[in-house]
Amino acid sequence: MKVSAVVSMPSHRIHELCGRLIGLPKDVVSFVDDLIDSGKCGVHDAGLEDVTTPHKFAEGFEVKILLERGVEALFRCLASSGKIDEAHLKAVALHFLLDFIDREVKAWGTWIGNNKEELIKYCAKRVENRVRGLEKRSRGVVIRPSIPLMPPSPTYYADLSSFIDSLVHHVHSLVDVHRGALEKCVGLIIEENKSRGVSLIEFAGVAQLLSGLCARLGASGLFYVNSSIPLPLVAATRKAFSELKRGRKVIMASQDWKITIKANSVEDFRERLLQISKEAGLM
Repeated sequence: MKVSAVVSMPSHRIHELCGRLIGLPKDVVSFVDDLIDSGKCGVHDAGLEDVTTPHKFAEGFEVKILLERGVEALFRCLASSGKIDEAHLKAVALHFLLDFIDREVKAWGTWIGNNKEELIKYCAKRVENRVRGLEKRSRGVVIRPSIPLMPPSPTYYADLSSFIDSLVHHVHSLVDVHRGALEKCVGLIIEENKSRGVSLIEFAGVAQLLSGLCARLGASGLFYVNSSIPLPLVAATRKAFSELKRGRKVIMASQDWKITIKANSVEDFRERLLQISKEAGLM
């Protein structure tokens, strides 16, 4: 996959263009973009990613210790700057929404932008779940034992809760009020990702298409990769991609041989899969 070589977020140029489309001042968008992406709040992508610290064990393995939820770190940064107002909250909501759209494009491929409305709604829900702490934490992240601390002010936790509610409100308001502008932003993100090497279909999209093929053709969900023992679909796809990136040829076949993909490269694999999917009526 080429994704590893690309930048992991939309450029600030896109953030500024999209901010202009929904009527946000450039200085507000620039301030929020810098605050979230610079690491000033303890982590890159503050608000979406938690603040953690690595911890190595004597046995040689490493985990990350959760120090603070990302949304709380961002709240403190904005509060200390006196920037918890409607314009800055709307800019944060826009930044989060664009970042999630970009992540989905990189994971699935540029085809996911074919249904812009559904992509935007899905990402809005992902943002809500992330800032409310409803998503599962990344593997390898350990929550440290709770240490009772005196809050900075008597209303701190009520203010934090209100901040999160306001963010969620602005995210969904953007979707309801500025759908046309956001669809233009999806187009900008798609084009930028194409220029950075993201393909029509990436790993998550490959796995989904294979799953759809299995259902359509009544094929086994277990796959051989170069005559190895049969593996579950996702594990087999990951192994095939790994082999192809090492320059090795791959034959990936369902256990009942109803699906067979022969490829010399990742691009070759994608093209063959797309061809089979079209023949099966999936695309």
